[in-house]
Amino acid sequence: MQPPADAARDDNPADAPDRSSPRIGNQAVQGAAWLGGGQLLRQGLGFITMSVLARLLTPDDFGLFGMTYLAAEAGQIITNFGFGSAIVQRQASSPRLLSACFWTNVLIGLGIAVAVAASGPLLALYFRRPEVQGLLLPLALNLLLSAAVVVPQALLTQRLAFRSMIVAQTVGSVAAALGALGSAMLGWGYWSLAVQPLVGTLVTGGLMVRSAGWWPSRSWAFADLGDLLGFSSKLLASNLVGFSSRNMPGIILGRQLGAAQLALFGTASHLTGSVIYQISSVVVRVLFPTLSALKDDLERLRSAWLRATVSVAALVLPIMLGVAALAADVVRVLLGPQWDGAAVPLAFLSISMAAQAVLTTASTVLLSLGHAGALMRLSIVSAVSVGLGLFASAQFGLNVASAVFAVISIALNVVTTWLACNACGQRKRSLVQALAPWLGAALFSAASIATLPLLLPDVPSLVRVLIAVPLGLAVYIGGLAVLARRAAWQLGSEIWSRLRG
Repeated sequence: MQPPADAARDDNPADAPDRSSPRIGNQAVQGAAWLGGGQLLRQGLGFITMSVLARLLTPDDFGLFGMTYLAAEAGQIITNFGFGSAIVQRQASSPRLLSACFWTNVLIGLGIAVAVAASGPLLALYFRRPEVQGLLLPLALNLLLSAAVVVPQALLTQRLAFRSMIVAQTVGSVAAALGALGSAMLGWGYWSLAVQPLVGTLVTGGLMVRSAGWWPSRSWAFADLGDLLGFSSKLLASNLVGFSSRNMPGIILGRQLGAAQLALFGTASHLTGSVIYQISSVVVRVLFPTLSALKDDLERLRSAWLRATVSVAALVLPIMLGVAALAADVVRVLLGPQWDGAAVPLAFLSISMAAQAVLTTASTVLLSLGHAGALMRLSIVSAVSVGLGLFASAQFGLNVASAVFAVISIALNVVTTWLACNACGQRKRSLVQALAPWLGAALFSAASIATLPLLLPDVPSLVRVLIAVPLGLAVYIGGLAVLARRAAWQLGSEIWSRLRG
């Protein structure tokens, strides 16, 4: 098969962002705007899909799928092997090098897909649920498809071509949602949850390959990987340990508390994680290639990091603290009364995710500066801390375990931010001072929302949520007018000017 006519675009300087001029800031903000718009659309679609699936399926269905996804996510990390981030961080463009990354990813993906499928009996034995074994087969196929998309997606990220990426992801999300909902309506049960990622990857990957305009050649060798291996192997180790930390709730709570309790925690985590991913990841995905381009200019890097962190705080803090303040009503509206047990975990996880979203930019700084080893060590500390905390607290029930998980997560993100400040020379006091007014305004907003169940106890949950949105927004804006009027105006003006530029 012949490559597309524009297959050499990866080596064309005209396709790369202008890294030597201030226009990189405009490109980054415009990319964030495209990602943000697409993410908002996908956020709404995701909530609608989850709300409908929560009524068509049972908590046990979700918990069962959560058990199987542990192996699939680990396989996804290994399949990527860190090459995607390495291509962006090293600004790689050699056709032979990119082809070496592609074929290596595909070979690894094939091996991991077989391993994941073969792990079915062990997982089924561990969780004492035989259904796990069959569910791993479509997820294994998804790994092989994902492996072929790593390089094209990295090239789009390197070029800051976020418009093409978000179009592909949005179309893929729509197709995945339709596949899952259609399967659930046909009575496929938990199999509907396995259909969703498979359809999404197939559609999204195909569109990204087309947009990247790149095709691998047969002229390559493992020796071509060269310098990328050192960076990517450390990043792989960090990601694997980070995976263990993220999935400690499933590993520990799934066995000690059962599938239903795991589903309550997992669904609460998914609700908060969706907001975090759809908002903070927009900034992080733009920030990584931007900071990688500025890694030799620490003053501009620090400035870009500070603005990005404040931007995330301005959006995430009022949303997540507001959800924490009205968690019971949010669960009732989005999932239905059968999920009431997820309310307390949702409140704790919302607070944790608020801190994580704001401070997650710190790990991007470390990665952009090439400190993959530091991230690996942090991941080890995180996995051990979360594992011990959950193991000790699970015996006291899901609510206590959720609180312990939240406290540990916040502490770990603070440590990561401290190390990032040291790595790039950012003054810690300046970072705290920049974030303080936004946090204060968000706390005022959350406090006003928290009074609604007391003032309107007989009002339906949906009505309270509808009242909470304008009330929280009004109090938040009022708080900013008192605490950070100039900073809010400057942030809005800067974003608007860059969007127009």
